[in-house]
Amino acid sequence: PAFVEPTPDGAFVVIADSGSGGPGGNLALAAVDGSSWLAIGPIVYPYDGDVLPDGRLIVSAATQGFGLGNDLALVQLNPPSVTLIGHVSNPSGPIEVARSGDVFYGLQGPGGSPPAGSCSVIRWNAALVAAGGPLDESNATTLATGFDGASSLAFDPDKERLFLAENHYFLGTHNIWRVKANKANSVLIASSDQSLAGLRFADAGGTATFDAFQPDHGRRLVYETTDFWSFSNLGTLVPKRP
Repeated sequence: PAFVEPTPDGAFVVIADSGSGGPGGNLALAAVDGSSWLAIGPIVYPYDGDVLPDGRLIVSAATQGFGLGNDLALVQLNPPSVTLIGHVSNPSGPIEVARSGDVFYGLQGPGGSPPAGSCSVIRWNAALVAAGGPLDESNATTLATGFDGASSLAFDPDKERLFLAENHYFLGTHNIWRVKANKANSVLIASSDQSLAGLRFADAGGTATFDAFQPDHGRRLVYETTDFWSFSNLGTLVPKRP
């Protein structure tokens, strides 16, 4: 498994399978009521994806194989098609789309054990993405620097603040940050001794925002954590009460 991403109408989810064994991987569109399953097309080693304002999906995937950087692909759901629109160096990183259509990406440091502080968050503007790129580091704007790897990005739906799950297995770094200009200025939200990933915001039905000292209803941040062996859990972060 790589990721599951709902369509804007909530009726379907895009399921990404990163394959097993040699290079492989596929995308499929599944109805949430179980009534249909549509193969979208093969894509090698998908890592993460998010939906653009026009309904297409942008996917981060190592389509050329490990050690050869990471590609960005536009995926049309109906009729199904996959088009490569960009390439960045270093291993696959998480991707997130803002309300404006700007695309944010966690640019990893080099190698399997990148140097501390070598991960950054970059942004491509919506017009460039809509035009089909090509996207690369040279036409991206750097938003934040100094992180030890990135496994997931998510925007707060109310105030559109960006959150990042930081993971570095060899340094033992597993944190969730509210992203500012660099790691030193960012706000630490949570720490763990296990891998953190899969950030997404959930709505408890109230009007409270994801800020300190809010009522116990409204937004909360859900994350995945696992040791890749004995457990795979979901955790929930809620505002601290007054």
